[in-house]
Amino acid sequence: MEVSGLMSIRIRTLAFPFLLLAFGCESDDPIQPNLPNASASVLTQHILGSDERASVVYNVAADASGQVYFEGVLDDGATFGIANPGGIVDFYAAPMTGVREIRLFAVTFGLASEVAMVVGYMRDGDLVDAAIAGIDATGAAVVERRLHSDGYDTWINDIVVVSTTPAESRFVAAGGARKDDVIYPLTVDLTLASDGRLLEETVRIIADDPGSSLWWITWNENAGAEMYFASVGHYDATTELLDGEVYGLDDTLGVVWRQPLAPRNTEWLTTYSISYADGSAYVVGTASIQKGDRYRRAGIVASVTEAGRLNWCRKVSVSDESDGYFNGAIAGGALFAAGEYSSVTQRSTKHSFGYGLISKFGLPSGEVIYHKSFGGERYSSRVLSMQIRDGTAYCGGYTRLFLEGFPWYSGWLVNVNIGEPAMSLAPAIRVIGAPVASPRPRVEQREVPR
Repeated sequence: MEVSGLMSIRIRTLAFPFLLLAFGCESDDPIQPNLPNASASVLTQHILGSDERASVVYNVAADASGQVYFEGVLDDGATFGIANPGGIVDFYAAPMTGVREIRLFAVTFGLASEVAMVVGYMRDGDLVDAAIAGIDATGAAVVERRLHSDGYDTWINDIVVVSTTPAESRFVAAGGARKDDVIYPLTVDLTLASDGRLLEETVRIIADDPGSSLWWITWNENAGAEMYFASVGHYDATTELLDGEVYGLDDTLGVVWRQPLAPRNTEWLTTYSISYADGSAYVVGTASIQKGDRYRRAGIVASVTEAGRLNWCRKVSVSDESDGYFNGAIAGGALFAAGEYSSVTQRSTKHSFGYGLISKFGLPSGEVIYHKSFGGERYSSRVLSMQIRDGTAYCGGYTRLFLEGFPWYSGWLVNVNIGEPAMSLAPAIRVIGAPVASPRPRVEQREVPR
């Protein structure tokens, strides 16, 4: 795999809260007078993209200095960028055809700082291969690896570092494989030398669970026996339902147990990110829920033991409209879940409304500590990715979505203070007319490559 012709475009953010448009085009007047800052918890933000094209931030990762690596769409095209704490954003060519996740690891590859490990897939014509790239603080690729599996399309959704020394680093990755239009879970065990050379590689396709893909992966890095936990999506073409599950995998990446969060083919339930702490894996996601005479989305938080027993699984409904979680993280002994609050589309006008949302849950019991919403009341916003460092949630998603079905929304990099203990929810959205039910996310970050 090659990455060439990296392009850097530097754009500087004016003093908060002015709008930032891509490629340095600064707006004299805000496109909407109500900027996405409905909560005092918002520390800084970047709004990315031009007026009438689609932009979205799918994945973010922040280093110790507060520099944020991000990936998504900028004005209808794939992009990769780095935003530094001083307010400058550099854009680069995407390091691969489809980026699925960015993780920062203290693996040197000859560098003194963290490396952003980017995973996803590369496409050549009809061929789709899983891919990994390591990106340094200048946006340059310091390691690249393309994983080809004969007869299968493959992709990676997430990666963890298992061990690292000055000489080599070992990674475990999770994703999916497709053959004859059937999808299977995929795992990768990969060891790279400090100069990026491949030392060892094992790719496993789990053929006994067709229709499933591994979405996020975590592991019990502080325990004696190596164990991995993956959030799983299983799609049934007959019922058209998506089931959320958790897998436990041993040190060979063989499946030890499977724990569904609800019986298969009974309801729409999507698992997203998964984290591990003190003997349990914690997963967040979305599910359908009946609110009055209508079905809406609700958030899901669940806990599963290392032995595969479901501790608890809860649907979290914060408003009368749709809520949901698309990413989560554990910090300071608590589980944080990020997504959307009070999301609704007016049937008569197709106008969309809603806020970004961060919820905090105590561990291990999962009790609600607070919910925070942020965004603007005249459009829809959503958080798709979040990383927490030093009391700040570094978030990515979209904002300024006005009309359902129209590509007019902006990428959103927003940093939120998670330290305030008080409840902080914006007034719930109220619209005239029956809203449109939308059980699936409008902007899906885990679509199968086509």
